[in-house]
Amino acid sequence: MRSRYCAFVMSNAEYIFLSHSPQTREQVSVAAINDWNNQCDWRGLQVITSKQDHKLNRVEFIAWYKQDGKLQYHHELSLFMQEPLDSGFSQLIQPPVEHVWYYHSASYPNRNITVPKRNDPCICHSGKKLKKCCG
Repeated sequence: MRSRYCAFVMSNAEYIFLSHSPQTREQVSVAAINDWNNQCDWRGLQVITSKQDHKLNRVEFIAWYKQDGKLQYHHELSLFMQEPLDSGFSQLIQPPVEHVWYYHSASYPNRNITVPKRNDPCICHSGKKLKKCCG
């Protein structure tokens, strides 16, 4: 999850695409990832829960970003599945491994997220108040 967030921050759409499960890649494209990502100025990641077993991992998170100067969030419950490494993703994984965690699907919790106020701690975890940092 964190590596995918970092790829969004660094505008690495190819990594985001290749970290999708080979079973679900046809649902996305590098161009579509780039189109959405170019509208976002990523500010922070907050992992809320993570539940892992042998082959499945569920991660609930909030990714904070600015769009058109306004603080926004993306709240998601992601499903990652451990699958054999495919040839597309193997070029990015060093050293090569037998199995990796691929992003498989997402749902969107129906919760109201409170956007931090000016004097709250910043969402980027800088230790500053929001108004002095990402606000």
